[in-house]
Amino acid sequence: MIPFASLCILLLFPDGSLETAAMDLGALGCTFRLPPADAERIGEMTGCEFRFRSPAGENRCVLPRGAFTVCTEDTGPHRTLFRLETGDADFRKAAMEYMRAMLALGEAPAGGEGASFPETMDDAAQAMLRGVRADKDWGAGMEIYLELAEPAAWEDFLALPAGECLRRRLERRGLRDHPLAERSLSGVQAGNPWCPALRPDRKALDRIREKAARQGLRLSLALAPVSEGNVDRVLRDLEGADEEITVNDWGTALLLEGRKKTMGVLLNRQWKDPRMTASQAALLCRNDACGEDHLRFLREMGFERLEWEACGRETDLPAMKGTLRLPFWQTNTSSRCPVRAVWEHGDRGRQFPMGPCGAPCREETLIYPSGSGIICRWNTLFGCDAGSISDGERLRRFFERGMDRVLLDL
Repeated sequence: MIPFASLCILLLFPDGSLETAAMDLGALGCTFRLPPADAERIGEMTGCEFRFRSPAGENRCVLPRGAFTVCTEDTGPHRTLFRLETGDADFRKAAMEYMRAMLALGEAPAGGEGASFPETMDDAAQAMLRGVRADKDWGAGMEIYLELAEPAAWEDFLALPAGECLRRRLERRGLRDHPLAERSLSGVQAGNPWCPALRPDRKALDRIREKAARQGLRLSLALAPVSEGNVDRVLRDLEGADEEITVNDWGTALLLEGRKKTMGVLLNRQWKDPRMTASQAALLCRNDACGEDHLRFLREMGFERLEWEACGRETDLPAMKGTLRLPFWQTNTSSRCPVRAVWEHGDRGRQFPMGPCGAPCREETLIYPSGSGIICRWNTLFGCDAGSISDGERLRRFFERGMDRVLLDL
């Protein structure tokens, strides 16, 4: 329950208003409770007014009746719990500003335990990559691909020259002076390997394909694990596509027989954990893909390339072409999205199986406790290997062992 002094809701009726407290505030609404007599009148509401009172000041948002929905979540002998949801942009902005102000100023009633409401990915990346420097010949000889993992990224790519798109991404992540800013892109990877809600549809894919061709860039595609209900839609969007496709589940790999395939990191199963010391992590430098029997199986499945991640250490590599994702690396991916839970319910613990989703998270990220080295973006936890974009010697050793491509997942 959020105290009235911090946030209250005025339920508006033809004959007046009723003040109540909010619970489970998120960017898409909240819950509230009413006694039985007042609950019976809920259908008479003409609107509602939210009064956000953070230490930064008061902000009011009035919603007319058609701008929100109210449904009953639970009924008890002494109160009824209602869920109010809205897509109103003004409400979303006010709720975000309120929760950020409360967290920044240490107001526990709004924030709960720890920082749970998202900060932007720009802020998180700049903090994790602060102080990164590299020699001018960093990545010499390797192809440089830029990941387009969400609509904002591919819209930037469609609107800007490729070099400007790369420089803008680097600047946003605090890497304006990195040698990459002077490099030319070899290609782009379109698609999100973690979250199926962020897959470009056929129309977007055709636009990206056309722009890449005009810019003289190679295009690769990336797929998150494909659920049974989405198989037909995904295959339809990929019909006629002859690009290299990174897949992250075995079923999709079988369905794409005869296509140029790359094994994504969710299948690669590189052993990693940000909580391990460097000496402990060094014991995990080898994974299943290095075994000859497994490598033979991958080739029989039609894989031509493997994706790897920079995890703060070197990794044994098999005799197969490789792509190195850096500087962020996946530690855990879930079908129950914690960022969406915060947006919709104000609590990262209220996760539900993924269904139709408007992907409200986009550039937002959850920050985990200081020192953990973990952020949560989309439905995935990531660590960051800042050294991977500064240690040119380590990158050169990867290159000498067959890692011929860098994929910037900035």
